Amino acid sequence: MVSEQTGRWPRILLMNAGGALLAFGMALGSETPTWPRFLDALVMSLVYTNCVGILAAVGIPPVITRYGHGSRATAFVVRVIGVVAAIVAGMAAAATILLAVGIIEPREFLRHAVPTQWPIYVYPTMLLVSLGISYYQTMSEELAETTIALRTKERDEALARQLAAEAQLAALEARVQPHFLFNALNSIASMIPEDADGAERMVERVSALMRSSLQSGGPATAPLQDELQLVRDYLEIEQVRFRDRLRYELRIETDAERVSVPRLSVQTLVENAVKYAVARQRGGATIVIAASVTGDRAVVSVSDDGPGFQETDVHRGHGLQLLRARLETIFGGRASLRIDSRAGATSAIIEVPVS
Repeated sequence: MVSEQTGRWPRILLMNAGGALLAFGMALGSETPTWPRFLDALVMSLVYTNCVGILAAVGIPPVITRYGHGSRATAFVVRVIGVVAAIVAGMAAAATILLAVGIIEPREFLRHAVPTQWPIYVYPTMLLVSLGISYYQTMSEELAETTIALRTKERDEALARQLAAEAQLAALEARVQPHFLFNALNSIASMIPEDADGAERMVERVSALMRSSLQSGGPATAPLQDELQLVRDYLEIEQVRFRDRLRYELRIETDAERVSVPRLSVQTLVENAVKYAVARQRGGATIVIAASVTGDRAVVSVSDDGPGFQETDVHRGHGLQLLRARLETIFGGRASLRIDSRAGATSAIIEVPVS
């Protein structure tokens, strides 16, 4: 932004110089001036146009931004008023400078500073210079703001893709750990002689989990009911491993099933509960998955009665950290992830807007 502002000023000064040459030519007219008259006219033209042009460049764009909202007619009227103010103030400033350096006498100050004393050619010259510079500066600032907005959007989209990829990788790593796959496959093998249909269903659940983990390029969010189906598949597979140590309940309001949540978000919370609650206690734990809608907000929580865990366990790259970053990227400040963990009562709560 600083470099863009720096690059504008040479062009603004060039426009001022063009206006100065125009005013200089009009001031000389058709007469053949002496060198002192020639130099005085040139210096005065440069001082006047630069004072007016710089005031127009600095002062008019903020006025347009603040008061020029609404129709184009309103913006034009505000711009003209700003231009007139810049011309009046700039001519007075120029006369003060010329008086200070000795180009004009004190008795000539009012004739050079007061608008009613200016030659007729000064009005169109200053109007053209100040209007041109004000339009140029305003359009340059609007273009810079648009460029920044586009760059910000591209950066956010790239960050969202990166976070989604990291979350998918984390979910995949959690599911393809040897103990998870080996226990699932061994359980399926032991079920085949006694419960072939159950073994077939278990294979389908493992397949669904792997497919969801490897899926890429899709939307960043999914309906809660789709996410809950993956959660059920995961818990059914883990129940084969933990048997009656893993107990779970779903308390989902009907209105909440259609709420959009980040893909694999509920799965992340459930995996966290299995890791820190079920696996760490001989008696296992009970996991409760609940969802409700109040007004324009939806709350999804995963609670357990395990021993809890420390915030230091949530290191960089941890599933909860990735989920918090994804919520920020997708919903901005409208979504949150809260963790309340203590012995016998741990809750991870996602709050998202209802679209």
